[in-house]
Amino acid sequence: MRLKALQHRSWAIPGGVWETVGTVVRSENIDLVIVGTHGRTGLRKMFLGSVAEDVFRRCSCPVLTIGPHTPGTEPETLRLQHILFPTDLSENSARAVPWVLSAAREWRSAVTVLHIIERLEGEAARDSARVQRVLENRMHNLIGSAGAIPPNTEFEFAVGSIEDNIIQAAERHGSDLVVLGLKAPDTYVDRLPWMHAYRVVCEVGCPVLTVRGISGGER
Repeated sequence: MRLKALQHRSWAIPGGVWETVGTVVRSENIDLVIVGTHGRTGLRKMFLGSVAEDVFRRCSCPVLTIGPHTPGTEPETLRLQHILFPTDLSENSARAVPWVLSAAREWRSAVTVLHIIERLEGEAARDSARVQRVLENRMHNLIGSAGAIPPNTEFEFAVGSIEDNIIQAAERHGSDLVVLGLKAPDTYVDRLPWMHAYRVVCEVGCPVLTVRGISGGER
């Protein structure tokens, strides 16, 4: 096994998946959880559930999810040539910026920062060029607030479905990693935003790193 080349420990613990994972994350001070998913959606997911969604929704540390459309890659040839960072420009989204910058510096990756508005109305629709300039400036400031902006960074603005635009942008750029900064689950009135994030995980053609905000009970 390739794990022989790595320092590691194995556990065989009875119980529910999330309860077990959560216990290990807390007791071992885990910094990153990696989980694969079959990408079940719709009614099939409703009946069978999703371990991956449960983990990245509830886990306090970042979670790297490998979806069903992620191509197999040998560790020796793994390269992160492009990172896609969709952002809603919120404080929670900003929590993911250090991860984006660190990965970009380590791999010398190109970075695309993407902000999506579901619809433009009124004056904003009549002057979309001005809206784009304002949003690009806010995206630039968000990235720059956490350190030097990688030299090969671009800023994009899109209108329409959030999930569709993320999936299409990842395909267009040939992204090797998508990074999502998400709110803590206890700040939502329902699970709908997490279902949107899980759809991206299921359909995008690369791994997705989710970094969520801190829940009230974790402070």
